[in-house]
Amino acid sequence: MQPEYDFPIVAFHVQASKTVGMGHLARSSALIDSLNSLGVKTVLQLDADEKGRSEAESRGHYIFSDVSSLATVLIIDAINIPASLYDLARNFYPRILISPICDNPLIASHILVRDAPEELQKMVEPSHSQLIVDPDFAFVTAGGVSPSVKKYKRINAGICLSGADNTLDIEEIIHLIFETPYLDSISVIDRREPICKVPKGKKLFHAVPNGKPWEFFSKINFFIGGDGVMLAEAIARGIPAISLTTLERKAKNQALADSGALKAILHETIDVKSIFKLFSCREEIYKMHEAALSLNGARRSSKLSETIINIMGC
Repeated sequence: MQPEYDFPIVAFHVQASKTVGMGHLARSSALIDSLNSLGVKTVLQLDADEKGRSEAESRGHYIFSDVSSLATVLIIDAINIPASLYDLARNFYPRILISPICDNPLIASHILVRDAPEELQKMVEPSHSQLIVDPDFAFVTAGGVSPSVKKYKRINAGICLSGADNTLDIEEIIHLIFETPYLDSISVIDRREPICKVPKGKKLFHAVPNGKPWEFFSKINFFIGGDGVMLAEAIARGIPAISLTTLERKAKNQALADSGALKAILHETIDVKSIFKLFSCREEIYKMHEAALSLNGARRSSKLSETIINIMGC
């Protein structure tokens, strides 16, 4: 079936690197696929290192060095806005920012985020930028995911703190979780290979980031992440989650926390007792699992693309 409208071409500016991680690219890649399925043509410009470019190419994207003459709508998924982009953005309308953490949100005419951190709210000028907050935007990368009922007689945890370089002591976290009574295994995605003593009867699996984390995490029933897109991807699968985050970024996933499917713990003061208590209480984890199932995140995955089309006036 042909699209009802002739859509404007949409340019994406996306940041992806070992420093900021691949979450922006994962989100924008899913959004590109969703828009393409609705008949919208897209072009991609990257602010990336070699790792980011390789990841984009592995997802099948062609990378343009200059999109100024190729599109009229701009979508920005980046933390840092270079001066060159600020100048270039004047050629586009609407200019849509989809990253809740950004050093210059005033570049955007519209800001679409799953939650609005306080710092973002302070920077936005209502007369200049329209801020649209919708928790459903969190599930843009969950298209095609099928949630499933999990059993919690035993716990198999998955850990992926960030696609970026991360300073958290992952071995300390693994050691802590291994001490909990109902744990069978821990699967870890991290650039660093954890060197830990594995208790008798328990298992530790490790993989480096490879673009297909949920193949590696196919057996887990609990997820521990940072504050990026994988939290919503886990919850869309019915898997409850912990977000190890910072005070400044905690608000990014407040709606998921309010749903009961996620618990946020600050990395500045990781509460060892609260993590141990949670992993020792299967009833609490099962309640989080039920909350994740009730959200049915996969059914919400098209909300961001539909909102963008509405903004474009189509």
